[in-house]
Amino acid sequence: MKIGKRGVLLVELACALSIAMLLSGAVYMSANMRKAKVDAFARRICSDIRYVRMRNIYGDDSAKIKFRTDSWKRSGYALYKEDVLEKEEKLPEGIQFVSSLSTLNFTLAGTLKGSGDTIKITDSATGYTKVVTIVPFSGRTLIREGIYAYE
Repeated sequence: MKIGKRGVLLVELACALSIAMLLSGAVYMSANMRKAKVDAFARRICSDIRYVRMRNIYGDDSAKIKFRTDSWKRSGYALYKEDVLEKEEKLPEGIQFVSSLSTLNFTLAGTLKGSGDTIKITDSATGYTKVVTIVPFSGRTLIREGIYAYE
């Protein structure tokens, strides 16, 4: 651009727009990555709850899930079989979950011992929430999605 000339060249305008689009795309991708982490954790916990339920139905009463928080205040859960740690999952940074139960295990009929439970998984930065429901009478585990999404 020449000094003293009024206006902006088309090339300068195109460069400014492309930089703005790249920056906005980076922010959009970051938000989607956080949403994907919440979704992936919800699917993993559902899969592990279903695994424990099937183990309990087939007579292995030692399989259970315990929700816990470590010394760094990171929440997660641990899958136990015969009181031996089989698998441990930690929540990604900035993601929290709330559950009314501390231990999940099922009866031989497949129903949850105790009452049903709702596990709420929330990203604190974006407010995105997934809800996992364990139905009290059948023991089925569901992720609320679509028209049944958590409001």
